[in-house]
Amino acid sequence: MMVSTLNYLKQRPLALFLVLSLFLCFETLILGPFSYIRIHDVADSFTTKYMMLGKDFWEHGPTYWYPYLVGGFDRISQDILYTHFFEILFLVLPGVFANQITVFLIVFVSSYFTFRVCREHLNLSLQASVLAALFYTQPAEYFVNDQLGWAIFPAIVLYLATIHTRMKEQPVMFLWVVPLAIVYVMSSSLPISVPFTMLFIPLWLLIVLKRWDIRMLLLLFVFAVLVILMELPAIEVAQHNSVGSHRESQGQVSIGNTVQTYWYLFTSAIEIFFSYPECLLLGAMGIVFSRLKGSPANRMLLLIIFAVMCQFVGRAIQHEFYDELGAWRGFGLHRFRLVAILFVTMYAGYGFDCISSRLYMVHPFKNRSYRARDIVFSGFIVWWLFFAFYNTGDQVSKWVLLGNAQAIYENSNVRKVAQEAEETLEPFRVGAIQGIAIHNMQPGYLNAHGLETVGGYGNLYPRTYQNFWAKMSDPLFSRNSRLKKYVESWGNRLYLFVEEEITQELPFADFYHLHMLSLANTKYIFARRKLEHEHLELKYAAETNWYELSGKVEKLGYVIRRNFTGREDLWVYENKTVLPRMFLVPQVAYLESGAAILDQLADSDVPTIRETLLVEQQYEPELASVADSPAYQQGTVTMTKYSPDIIEATATLDGAGYIVVGNSFHRDWKATVDGEEVPIVPAYATFWAIPIKAGTHEIRFSYHPPLPW
Repeated sequence: MMVSTLNYLKQRPLALFLVLSLFLCFETLILGPFSYIRIHDVADSFTTKYMMLGKDFWEHGPTYWYPYLVGGFDRISQDILYTHFFEILFLVLPGVFANQITVFLIVFVSSYFTFRVCREHLNLSLQASVLAALFYTQPAEYFVNDQLGWAIFPAIVLYLATIHTRMKEQPVMFLWVVPLAIVYVMSSSLPISVPFTMLFIPLWLLIVLKRWDIRMLLLLFVFAVLVILMELPAIEVAQHNSVGSHRESQGQVSIGNTVQTYWYLFTSAIEIFFSYPECLLLGAMGIVFSRLKGSPANRMLLLIIFAVMCQFVGRAIQHEFYDELGAWRGFGLHRFRLVAILFVTMYAGYGFDCISSRLYMVHPFKNRSYRARDIVFSGFIVWWLFFAFYNTGDQVSKWVLLGNAQAIYENSNVRKVAQEAEETLEPFRVGAIQGIAIHNMQPGYLNAHGLETVGGYGNLYPRTYQNFWAKMSDPLFSRNSRLKKYVESWGNRLYLFVEEEITQELPFADFYHLHMLSLANTKYIFARRKLEHEHLELKYAAETNWYELSGKVEKLGYVIRRNFTGREDLWVYENKTVLPRMFLVPQVAYLESGAAILDQLADSDVPTIRETLLVEQQYEPELASVADSPAYQQGTVTMTKYSPDIIEATATLDGAGYIVVGNSFHRDWKATVDGEEVPIVPAYATFWAIPIKAGTHEIRFSYHPPLPW
């Protein structure tokens, strides 16, 4: 039976991995929105990100500026300008169904092409190749949180080698490098392709396969040039936007003294050896069984060690030259260990081949021995199945505790707020309180409904906004140094954190400055418990009060039920002091620094904010055009158009004043008043402000990305 099955699989490996991928994705594909799907926040998950992209695409087109998350960010800096394969799926299918297909594609592509690389590059046996592919599906759960970039890596090295082989007799095959590079860029992203996989693709082909000839070097050169050219806008804009971003403060590691710091860097780099000990042990035993002869396994081991050393040395350089690296100090060099996963799994496949080919078993009834490869392989399959079902059990527990797509996205109160956002011209933001009590109502899920959020997860956002957020959360951070350090020193996530479980009403003023959230145009707050603040008014009550459920059994029954019906325990509070996205201020006060402005802002209130604009002293010349004019007594500003790249308004004043826009300051936004450009300066050290004279005026804000076309 085993022999006939293997013979069938030798002829139809595609069928094998389609079945394997269906098995691994069965629960996701069959249950759909009711299954446990690993969906995180926007920049960490394609689900919420591409649901937003699809929504924006039809309404605004492929705009550069993304209105969601921390006051907006540049789409190119997030490397989502191009149409990725997944984006197409999310454009034509409902988000949850597109997610199901995406999960399946990632698992299938990663396993099938790993199998083919083992068979065609390393000449491993069928059993060893299948085993390596199965090992490579283990981190597929990580891939699901990202893009196809990691999973498609084996396919890229396979087809580059195939093009190289066929070029000898058919030079025209060289042209296939163009669509291959396009596929790579459409399935990857800047942080994935440059410099990680782009570094290890040539290392694999040149060192492991030993394709040292002019054809291969030319092929690799053209492939790299094409990929870099297509990624050039993202590279350019990421570098441009990194200046003044929160990334300028990331990347420094300080764990005690110097010795402790370097020990931490070293142990984090060699984590790969502890994450896949069975794979590395198999490979090492294979080298021993092959009597240490030169083989691809030896060279793969060198690549694994090289990847680990790249991570250690790179992060050490970041630590030592922290001040000199600027925005690049925040680049995630920990990803090197992820590249090594492919080499580790194929290394294990080679080891399995060497060991099983030298193990013999004696037939109990016939006086002869035979290789035990099939029996050993069957044992590994049983072992893999055990862990596959074990992981499924772990997912079930997370399904109960953390919820699924149905639980997270289906909430009547969220839909009511989203409907209001669609029907009103005036934009507003919402916030969601994070922590134990809210579990998984992250900003990305609200964004997927078309809501702008005051916080969120972004790879690049202004340092000024991060400082604003830290000051806004000062009541919490003043007594929780861990959260304060997280936001100020790393903090891709700007959330409305809570530090402990509070079973009664949450005293909002003990955690955040509401008037600063009002300045940031935060109209609604979502929470899983009742909030206590004089300016927060209950808008939509929760259908179920989590804290009134009695006992563990009733709570367990609720969390299971909500995975089929949607969550019912979200309270929505309206901020009665929220400031509009655009408003007038009659006078200005200049302070020495942004820090001084934030200190004064924290001790302020909404009426004071509306009365006096706070600006850093260095920007006084930009506002000089109205400095000597009397301040307006009566004035209105009405927004007539709001889109990601263009904002238009009409203002009427009987004196001079300042228009404030509650969007995060970015130097590539331009402003005109009656067609003449006027300077935009940071308002309250964080947002926008322009000077405006007496009269009726047409105002236009537009975003101009720093690209040569």
